[in-house]
Amino acid sequence: MKIASDLLARALAVEHAEQRTGAPPTFEETWARLGWEPFPRQRAVVDQVMSGVYAILAGGSAGGGKTALGRNLAIALCRRFPGIRIGIFRRTYPELHRTHEIPISLLPQNFGRYYHDPHEYRFDNGSILELGSCERDADLVGFQSAEYDAIILDEGTAFTWYQITFLNARIRSVNTKAPKFLLILTNPGGESHAEIKATFVDAAEPEQRFDAKIGESSFPAIFVPFRLEDNQALLVNDPGYRD
Repeated sequence: MKIASDLLARALAVEHAEQRTGAPPTFEETWARLGWEPFPRQRAVVDQVMSGVYAILAGGSAGGGKTALGRNLAIALCRRFPGIRIGIFRRTYPELHRTHEIPISLLPQNFGRYYHDPHEYRFDNGSILELGSCERDADLVGFQSAEYDAIILDEGTAFTWYQITFLNARIRSVNTKAPKFLLILTNPGGESHAEIKATFVDAAEPEQRFDAKIGESSFPAIFVPFRLEDNQALLVNDPGYRD
C-alpha cells in the first residue's frame, strides 16, 4: 500500500509540474504519470533508440518486460515530440486488444483520447499512437500508404518476414525531430524466427552495433537480449511466475 500511495503522489506531483511549465514532458515525467520506471535492460533499449540506432531487436525470455517497454516508450515519445505517428503491431487483433488497446485506452484523460475506430490514441499535442494487426499478408494492403516515425512489433517472430519488411518500409515520415526506428520485441520461435535470428542474433555479439539488411536497405542495428531475471519487479510480485 505504501508503494502504491507513493507512486500516486509522485504522479500527481509530476502532473502539476507539467501544467505549470507547459514544456513537452520528459520521458521520466511521462513514466511517472504511468507509475512505471524502466529497469536497466529496458533503459538500454531506450538509449539505443535515442542515440540513432534504427533497427533494434529486444529478444529473449517471456516475462522480461518487453511489451511494457514498447508501449511506454511509444507513449513517452508521442508526448515528447508533437505531431509524430508511431505504430504498435501484433499479429492478430485479439492479441493487440488484450496487451495494448486496453491499457492505452485507459491513459490519463489529459494525455488525449483513444478512438476505437480506427484504433488510434490521439494525443493533445497532435501525435498519434496507432494500433495495428496483420494476421494475413493481404491485410497489409490497408497500410500501403501509411507513414510512421517508428514501428514497434510486439512478438515480432509471429509476423512473416515479408510482413516485417513491408511495415519497415512504412517508416518514412518527414518529421525530422523524433527518432526513426523499428523495434522488434519477441520471444524465440514463430514464423520469422530463422530470418530474425540470422539478421540480428547471428550477425554480431549482443549489444554490439552492426548494419542489418532489412528488405533492400541496410540500417544501423543492435540486439539487446532480455532475460526473466532482468525483470525483478515481476519476480518479487509473482514469485511463482518462473514455474
